[in-house]
Amino acid sequence: VLDLANAAAKNYTITGRRNKPYVPGNVKINSGYYPSVIEGELVVTWSTRNREDVSDLHQWDNATQAPETGQTTTLKIYGQNNQLIKTETGITADAFTYPLATEVADAGAVQSSLRIELNSVVGAVTSLTTFSWGFQRQIGEEPVGLEIDLNSPATASSAEIILDLNETA
Repeated sequence: VLDLANAAAKNYTITGRRNKPYVPGNVKINSGYYPSVIEGELVVTWSTRNREDVSDLHQWDNATQAPETGQTTTLKIYGQNNQLIKTETGITADAFTYPLATEVADAGAVQSSLRIELNSVVGAVTSLTTFSWGFQRQIGEEPVGLEIDLNSPATASSAEIILDLNETA
């Protein structure tokens, strides 16, 4: 048993829920809420939330607030097979554009599926929750109808047929 007078003092900083910034709200991916499919480059927009502004409780789709002092956003982008392909930290704007050329440079190819994660950061403290959403990317335009090349060699033994059953004749 150690005498209390001989015990070393240890200081801890508590970073509970009330000390963590709010996750961004009003998140849109290519101008839509919770899309299942996007086309082209990835554009993510959001509204900053400020836990220190208690003048109003903010709904999901409310406009952005002035950020807390030093508040930034971190965006992570995951590609196919849930592989992290991009981490962007220190974002002070309420938007991020990920051009296809940059995606190809980061991932080696345009990804057919993506997932984003958004957090707010103040100092070294990250928001308690994370906004996360996954979606597919339409690459090119899907062909519709039946195409047969009568000039192809007779040795061809397979064909791809894509029908749009919603198309009226």
